[in-house]
Amino acid sequence: MRYFIIILLFIYSCSSVNTKTESLNNGWINENKFSINSIGYPNTDNNATSEENKNSAYNAALSLSIVKIENAFAKELPENYKYYDDLKSFISNNVKIEHANYVDNRYYNIIASVEHDNLLDSLRKGKKITK
Repeated sequence: MRYFIIILLFIYSCSSVNTKTESLNNGWINENKFSINSIGYPNTDNNATSEENKNSAYNAALSLSIVKIENAFAKELPENYKYYDDLKSFISNNVKIEHANYVDNRYYNIIASVEHDNLLDSLRKGKKITK
């Protein structure tokens, strides 16, 4: 009888665990954070200084990150979403660079992220996102 009670308690504890599973696409860390890796190459100019090449590569990587984030967010939006301009300005104002590295004086590798409370849920429900 004692083993029966222990087994029932075990089954009850397992069934009370939150089994909510939300599918996350690539880049989503959790419901609140999206992160992406991008590489940018400098705009090659024979007369450019190394600092100009470095800035050019960084700007290319940052621009690519913003475009990747916009595309990933667009995949989560409902068809009748009407706040695209607000979403684009939200992304450009809230991109955070988590890691940036200029590799071998050839290209910039950055990890950019956007974080907001209930970001994924807000996108999927078509809510206007402001911060």
